[in-house]
Amino acid sequence: LNFEARLAATRCMIPARGMESTNSIMMNVKNEPLLGQLQRLWPQLLEIPNDESNISDYDIALIVPAYRETNEELNATLSYAHQMMAMTTKSNSNNNQRDLRVQVIVVNAATTDAPELQPQRIFDRQHRWASIQLVSYTGNGGRGGAMNFGADSARAHILTFLHADTRLPPQWHIQVYQTFFGNDDKRKKKINLCAFGMGIAMDNKNNNQPLRPGLRAAHWQGRVRSNYCKMPYGDSALSVRTSAFRYIGGYPHNQPLMEDFELATLFRLRAGIFPSEPLHIFSTNVACSARRWQTLGVPFVQLTNWTIVQRYRQGATAEEIFEMYYQTPAPRPEAETRTNGQKKTD
Repeated sequence: LNFEARLAATRCMIPARGMESTNSIMMNVKNEPLLGQLQRLWPQLLEIPNDESNISDYDIALIVPAYRETNEELNATLSYAHQMMAMTTKSNSNNNQRDLRVQVIVVNAATTDAPELQPQRIFDRQHRWASIQLVSYTGNGGRGGAMNFGADSARAHILTFLHADTRLPPQWHIQVYQTFFGNDDKRKKKINLCAFGMGIAMDNKNNNQPLRPGLRAAHWQGRVRSNYCKMPYGDSALSVRTSAFRYIGGYPHNQPLMEDFELATLFRLRAGIFPSEPLHIFSTNVACSARRWQTLGVPFVQLTNWTIVQRYRQGATAEEIFEMYYQTPAPRPEAETRTNGQKKTD
């Protein structure tokens, strides 16, 4: 089976991409032997190869899309992520895990009116990473396109996508790595995607600051969605096995919004079909910025989030959802160009 056939079969699992047409084709098959052959062939078409022979330089690639963030905000996010790597928790205080090599890729997807990112100001303060790279994305295809662009530069076994206003929990890198490559019985299953629980922080400089009642309710609603309904969004720091991410084609190409919903839905459906490929959600939480809830109000944000998901499931395009969410025209994809700034410390 060639790549195109496997990719087409995998894409058919997403409702917005042909599940109804696939079901109608199957229902119209009158030849029972042929139907049996198709049913036996289906799992083979969906099988994701475990080919990581060409991905060996780093253990994890931390990909951070930057839209309107300043140099200071990006430095704060990356410094906090590195600080959390060095923090010891009770669950891993006796862990003999080797030092993991983390590659950082910052994707500058800023518009002309956004603050200018200065690579040197980032490199000078982030020299402790195994590798750090700044790439400029000009495709104007939204956050999904920017993250795909960053993933093209990754040379790691695992891709972790981190929003620039999100703080990672202690020892996040060990949790992610052991989920995919641990040795215990639970990890022998082929997990392709994992995510942290959804959390909200009043102040990104102090994640322990108590939440107000409205934000506390939004926090628990997000935890129920991600931890119990197994439907994490991009603000939960999605981590994907690189071979699986590239095999399925990454995030939907040039989709300005709902790219995280598409990716999580695909692997959630796979987990329902194949018990050996569960979706793993950590009990520990990330800390997302509360600025949107604080600016627009908790009821408005929660209602908007619920509405756009329902409209998307009912067939609205990602462009229509983008314009509803941001009250601005959706971006028009353009030809991509790449500008690299890179500094390594080995």
